[in-house]
Amino acid sequence: MAKALDLYTQSAEKGYSFAQYNVGYYYANGWGVEVDYAKAVKYNMVPNVHLGLFISRLIAPIAAKQGAQRRLNIRKENPTRRPRPANSVTPN
Repeated sequence: MAKALDLYTQSAEKGYSFAQYNVGYYYANGWGVEVDYAKAVKYNMVPNVHLGLFISRLIAPIAAKQGAQRRLNIRKENPTRRPRPANSVTPN
């Protein structure tokens, strides 16, 4: 456990967000070290921003693919339906 923490700490100091998160987690939960919330916050707050960007970049293509698949399924279910233009007005 100490070797892993040392390697993660070295990587965290170089700016790797995954390592920063893990070091923060180790300190917050006392994994192989005494609980130290100051260090946990130091290492754990930075990657929250980077992790959010990473996750959004990871999810965006998946969401786009699912949206395209959903539109394709709608067309298969109702082949005569044509999408309305975005600026069209529906009659009353």
